[in-house]
Amino acid sequence: MQGPGLLMANKPESTSTEEFAAALAARLNCRLSVTSRLDHPTSGVLPLAFGTESSMEKWLVAQLAARLVEKEYLCLCEGEALGPPGTTGLVVAPIRTMELDGHTSRSEVSPTGRIARTEYQVLRRFSCRGAQWAEDTSEVMLLAAHPITGRTHQIRVHFAFLGRPLLGDLTYGRRDSLSVCPRLFLHCRRFSCIGPDGTPLVAEAPLPPELQNVLETL
Repeated sequence: MQGPGLLMANKPESTSTEEFAAALAARLNCRLSVTSRLDHPTSGVLPLAFGTESSMEKWLVAQLAARLVEKEYLCLCEGEALGPPGTTGLVVAPIRTMELDGHTSRSEVSPTGRIARTEYQVLRRFSCRGAQWAEDTSEVMLLAAHPITGRTHQIRVHFAFLGRPLLGDLTYGRRDSLSVCPRLFLHCRRFSCIGPDGTPLVAEAPLPPELQNVLETL
């Protein structure tokens, strides 16, 4: 969707936020500013402001800092049950991020980290009993995750910390889960903020076909 000074785009996986924004700007023959980022393997709604140092860019940055922006991610994790569909929870665990080589970073739960909070709701549950890549007591859960803070790899780190890593996560999860999920199952389904005139701006991106296929095969 497009609003006043704002473009909400659907970023595919396997591309960085900066690369995607640059390619989109070239295609539209305009300048776009990044105000919020999605991990390289994460897909979904990405807000971009037209121009550089524009009033909309500053407006979005201020809302992000004040935690007025709402994001909803769909993720698929594996582990002990978190409860029946409709169950809600809150993960509160500080996260520390380390730069590895100037291009990549890794985060971990650490008492020296910055405060991080993630709300979640269980949407669906799937049995994975007998699967070679899963523990005998494990199941697969589709969650709606709402990060209250915006730490690097926050959702991935928080659920790995809970012992429920995301499927397809090569950094924090089980590599053998790639046999059932060919990529990281993390998708920003919804992004909402407040427009300059005070009205809500909401953008939604459907689940990509490759992730929808994973759900249909479980």
